[in-house]
Amino acid sequence: MTKTLNLFIIAILFQLTGCYSGISGKVVDGVTGMPLQGAIVLAQWTKTHGMPGLTSHSVYKIEETETDKEGMFSLSGVYSPTVNGPAMVIYKKGYVPWRNDMTFEKMETYDKVIWQDNMTYKLEHWKKEYSKERQSLFLGHGIMGIDFDKVPKFSAIKSAISKEAQAEVDAKKNKLK
Repeated sequence: MTKTLNLFIIAILFQLTGCYSGISGKVVDGVTGMPLQGAIVLAQWTKTHGMPGLTSHSVYKIEETETDKEGMFSLSGVYSPTVNGPAMVIYKKGYVPWRNDMTFEKMETYDKVIWQDNMTYKLEHWKKEYSKERQSLFLGHGIMGIDFDKVPKFSAIKSAISKEAQAEVDAKKNKLK
């Protein structure tokens, strides 16, 4: 009986590793603390394939939502023992995008991926000196094979910012001539 119970407990624990419950939170202005309505929140879960040193990744699930008038959002979770934790991006026009795996300022990855349920996410105001090229790279970094049908709002934002970034690059090139 004890051996069967132990095996059952181990099986349950194995099934729960890699299971990610839903993610909900609040997006606010980093200065005023006021809720931000209409921010786009994207989460992408991936699977790792292969052996150590020879791995590849594929998209398991990608989902987006928009914050309500209270700045609140909610995304459903993933229940699979073979899925990696989510990559999250939050975007609101006029603000610096937020990611759970890297900083915008230095484009450096965090030692530990940041995300948890019921967290408050503070977005800082966009500054004129920031580059649209950097913003475009930041938004797309690590987000694999965007399925435009599943995330139409994020796809439209990414496309518009990519065009702005290209115009910025072209203007710099013309200035050098």
